[in-house]
This record gives sequence, C-alpha cells and structure tokens, in this order.
Amino acid sequence: SDERFRPVHLFDGTDGNVYVVDMYRGIIQHRIFMTTFLRKQVLNRALDQHVGLGRIYRIAAADAVHEPALDFTVLENEQLVEMLRDANGCRRDLAQSLLVERVAVEVASLLSGLAREDTAHPSRLHALWILDAIGELSEVEVLAALSSSHKQVRIHGLRLAENYIDQQQIQTAILTFVDADDLDELVQVTLALGYGTGESQWHALMSILHKHKNSPRVVSAVIAGVHGREHLVLGEMLDQEQWKRESALHRQLATHVTSLILSGSPAERRKCFEYAVEAYDHRPWLSDSILASVEKAQRLTSSTSRVLQLDTVPEGWVNFVAQSSNVSNMSRVGEIDKHLTWPARHGEALPLWNWNAADQRRYEWGQQLYTVCIGCHQANGQGMPSLYPPLAGSPWVLGSVEVLAKVLLHGLEGPLEIDGISFDQMMPPSPLISDGEIAAIMTYIRQAWENEASPVTPEQIAEIRRAHASRQRPWTTVELGPR
Repeated sequence: SDERFRPVHLFDGTDGNVYVVDMYRGIIQHRIFMTTFLRKQVLNRALDQHVGLGRIYRIAAADAVHEPALDFTVLENEQLVEMLRDANGCRRDLAQSLLVERVAVEVASLLSGLAREDTAHPSRLHALWILDAIGELSEVEVLAALSSSHKQVRIHGLRLAENYIDQQQIQTAILTFVDADDLDELVQVTLALGYGTGESQWHALMSILHKHKNSPRVVSAVIAGVHGREHLVLGEMLDQEQWKRESALHRQLATHVTSLILSGSPAERRKCFEYAVEAYDHRPWLSDSILASVEKAQRLTSSTSRVLQLDTVPEGWVNFVAQSSNVSNMSRVGEIDKHLTWPARHGEALPLWNWNAADQRRYEWGQQLYTVCIGCHQANGQGMPSLYPPLAGSPWVLGSVEVLAKVLLHGLEGPLEIDGISFDQMMPPSPLISDGEIAAIMTYIRQAWENEASPVTPEQIAEIRRAHASRQRPWTTVELGPR
C-alpha cells in the first residue's frame, strides 16, 4: 500500500530465498514532464520527501530452512563443477562465473562429461558455455548438444554451432533442423545458417524463407543471416517460380532487402537498378517494390532529396529510362534517374561542403555521445514507430542548423509527422551541456545513416544559445514550423 514502493530488481539468493531491491522513491520523473497537475499531486502527498531510504527485502516461506550463505571463493574448481548440479540457480550462476574468471582449463574434462550428460539439464548448459568461454569447447560437445532430447539444450547447441559451421559433421547436424516443427528451433537454426558461406547453407536459408515467409520471426532471422548478401535474395525472388506471385509479404520482404542494399556500397546499389530493369517484364511487382525503396532512399517526396552514387551505369538502365517516359505509371523513373550519378556520367561528385579534420574528429566524438540518444532513436537512427521519430532522413535533422540546435538546447513539444507517421512524445532538452558536445552530436546525426548535411561547429551553437538565452520552456512544433 506504500506508493513509494519502487521495486527495481528481483532475484534468488544462494540461501534459496527471493530478494527484492526497492528503490523507495515517491517521484521519479524528468522535470520537463512535470505538469502543473502532477506537481500539485507530488506536493500534496509529500512524494518529494523521504528519499535515500531504499532497501532490500528477503522473502522466504514460513517453514523455510535458512541455509548459511556459502563463500564460493574458497571452493576448489572441482567443487565448483559439482556446484553446477545444484538445484539453486543462483549457486550455479556463481559457480559458472568463478570457473570462467579462473579460466579453469584443468577441469575441462569434468565439464566435458557434464556437457554431454543428457539427463543433466540445465547443468549441462552451464558446462557448455564455460567450455566455450575458456576456449575448451569442441565439436564433440556441440554435436552431443544438437542431438539432445531436451529442446533448450538443442537450441543452445545451435548457437554454439555457429563457430563450427564449416565443419562437415556440424553442417550435417544443423541441416537436420531445417524442417523443425518448433518455431524456437527453426529461428535458431536460421540464425546459425547465416554464419555459413556454402551453397548448402544458402539453399537451406532460402528454403526456410519460402516455407515460413508468413512468420515475422523467421523472416527477421533470414534477413539477419543474409547480411552482406542481400542482393542474392533479390536474385532468388527474380529467378525462382515460387516468388512469381505478388503478395503483401513478398513486397514487404523485397522492400526491406532493397533498403539494406541501398545503404551499402555504390556497386551494391547498382545491382538494385539492374534487378529492377530485369524484373519489369515478368516480375512487375518486384520491379515496383525496388523502385519504391529507391524513391524513399532518395527522399524524393521531401524537401531534402539526395543523389545516390553508383559505381557505374546499371546494365539496361538507360533504355529502361527512355522507354518508361512513354508509360504513364512509370513517370517516377525519370525523377529517380535525375537523382543518380556515377563517375562517367557527371565526373566525380563534389562534396556539399569542405569536410576537414576537425569535422571528422567532431563526427567521431558525436558517435560516442550518441549513446545518450540510442534508447529512443535506436542505433540505426530509425526511432520507434509512433513513439520516437527517426533521425535517418528526417527533415528536422537535415534542415536548418538553428532549428535542430533549438530542439537540443530547449526541447520540443507538439505533434509532428515524418513519412506519414505521427509522433507526439515530448522531446526533453539534450543532457549534453557544452557547445562542443551539442555540435558533435549534431554533426554525427547529420551524417550518419546516409544522411548528408553539413557539419556543425561550437561557434554556431554558442551564437544560437546566446540568441535564446532567456528561453525557459520547450519549443513547439508550431513555433519552429512544419518540416
């Protein structure tokens, strides 16, 4: 009944009891989110008082036998291996941690025996990962795990098999999971196959993709597994009969794969256009999906369009552009072509600004500082749908330096729309304080994820800060204008 109760962690102890960490705090909130109503509630109920009273609760059964805490540091490695069989998970975890810290190679044979003991779940999982951590794991233990009667052991075996994917026995064992009925096993074997480079692994991946294209988990695992080979997926969709029929899922996959390819090298990007040309006659839906992804990458519907650099002219592209001018629903091809360049076409593209060593250092510093933004805007700059807007391709990021600086210095509130998606979460001021830090993070996000906007200097930030020194509240999207 105490509204200051703030449980932040729950775990089991070596004595078999449950422990709860209670932060014990009446109000946990950033000041920018404190509305007048909330402030009154906090003050009326004195929720801002009685701080520094966090505690740890031990919860035990009324008839529990309280065992004394064990001092694991005095145990020999052989005793720690035996502790891996204990029913208490906390004891097993501590034993594993110490064996890894000690690099206990002298008990590797004991661990190997436990790792191959099929009735010893979950103890054998501890043994497997200890062997892996101390460099003593072999394909013998991995093969035993893959053939286990216990599902979780098989799944862990598939994870460990990734490091042995080129060994024939491991390959053969992994391929037996391709037709698995269990979704967890199917996802794990898909992830494992992604580490292979042979034809058999590739065909297995494509077989799984086609059979389970309605499963988001499997499709995500396949996409992760084909990293760096995404163009082969487009080739598969272009050549194989099972991909001939158009469907929403087929389009979704093609769009996603194309987007990944377009974020790669100029040579990889060129392949997208060649596939679009080749697919137009007998896979029109695939051609359309590829071109739609190109349009998005070029940001043709925004005020900050960008040119894609290719390594050379795509095969068949010039004729394709010429023919499309006579087809009503292909008028966008001409606009796409205007935003393409390659060395022999216009000469080497010149930078939009003179990027110097100071800008590069500031970019690298901003990359480190981005950890404060990653929770909301994600490592890939794509944000979180309907919650936090993307930074990649955002007109708020690529546009005015002054507007972006205002947002970071004072925060932003009010609804905004990017790529047809509405966002209305309040953006608090950046926790970064100095002009140098603000300039660094702005330089980074204006160049990361294929963004192409000018770097920012501390002097620019200082000038904007001085001009709005009296500002005490967030800016609104109305004040800063639609973007």
